[in-house]
Amino acid sequence: MIKEQDRTLNFKNPPLQYAEFTQDMLRTMIEYFDFFADVEGVLSVEVNELGLWVEEPASKAKKFIGKARYSQKDIRNMRRAQGDRQKH
Repeated sequence: MIKEQDRTLNFKNPPLQYAEFTQDMLRTMIEYFDFFADVEGVLSVEVNELGLWVEEPASKAKKFIGKARYSQKDIRNMRRAQGDRQKH
């Protein structure tokens, strides 16, 4: 993870977004790299509040890569969803 003081390097334009990856997320990207990379061999990663996603160029199908850190709200929602699945 990049420390806060390291984020203030002397760039003309500050970065728009940061992404954090776990080892499992990187392994997943490597495993699916050829499938999700474009014709130039570039893998694009979408970053949103739900996590990190890659898109298969031909079909536009998305695969969830993961989310490195979950908020307390995320954890509560996952536990609630798990409980709902167990009830059915």
